[in-house]
Amino acid sequence: MRAASSVDRPLLPPARGPVSDVVIDCLRRNREAAVISYDRTVCLSEAWSDDAMLALVVLHELHYRGWHGVDSERCSDRHLTKIRLLLEDRFFTKVSSRYCGARGSTRGVPSTEPAHSSGGDAFLALDGYLAEVADLREFADYFAVGSLMSPRGSSSQREVFDGVLESFGLDTGYLAYLPTAPAAALGPLVLTDCVRIRPTWRGAAVGRATAAEVNATTRSAGILLGLQRLGAADAAIHRYLAQLQGQAGPSGDVRRTGLDTFEPGEQEVVAGMRAHQTVEERLSIAFRDAWRRGRTLVT
Repeated sequence: MRAASSVDRPLLPPARGPVSDVVIDCLRRNREAAVISYDRTVCLSEAWSDDAMLALVVLHELHYRGWHGVDSERCSDRHLTKIRLLLEDRFFTKVSSRYCGARGSTRGVPSTEPAHSSGGDAFLALDGYLAEVADLREFADYFAVGSLMSPRGSSSQREVFDGVLESFGLDTGYLAYLPTAPAAALGPLVLTDCVRIRPTWRGAAVGRATAAEVNATTRSAGILLGLQRLGAADAAIHRYLAQLQGQAGPSGDVRRTGLDTFEPGEQEVVAGMRAHQTVEERLSIAFRDAWRRGRTLVT
């Protein structure tokens, strides 16, 4: 198992379609994207496809640690920036306007109406499933997906989460599970980076962070109950105990970005909250679909 240091840069992942192929090829060969018709290429990819989501992760990462062998100045490449903005606009429009709640499903967004397993057990929300049903293999899968978001936390948060990963025998490498993560697993990361990087989406950033904070306590409590039920390693349990105890007041994401002093418009905040709910519900559905079939999402 490889632990990432602060100076490690991940390797560019394999492409998953025409858009990510253009982006990754341009970065790998250090050439401009102007030689291809990127407007048309972007339009070929569905807003929530594996291809489009991977392209956004690759482009967003240029603003953070960057990629091995890629010039850090490429984050300001005007052609790649245009691709990023096109992809972001399509993605955010989809997730912020098509809330996929149980009573608000729309075409193209999976429904979360209660369903039943072959054994007749009622469908549980992910929080309840983790608390009452999930086994250690499923928890490991859940934490592997969570590791995709952990690089965006503080250094202390990353250190604690690495302890959780290690307790489950998982790879602590930076974005280690990106190559196997489907679009649904990339949704929370892509949304977080979209609203952080674009100054005009600060209101959406407030909404996303607020919705994440509201959901975090219930999710953490479910995880804690599940880990205790399974007798999981202390490192994992203590991480969630600390998270539950530290969730009073403005969210860490809001405080770190100074958004607690920002007064956004109501529509922007609501859009960010809807977007967060959509990506979280689609991820929950993806977990349950994989686990019902005896599979895992990324591990």
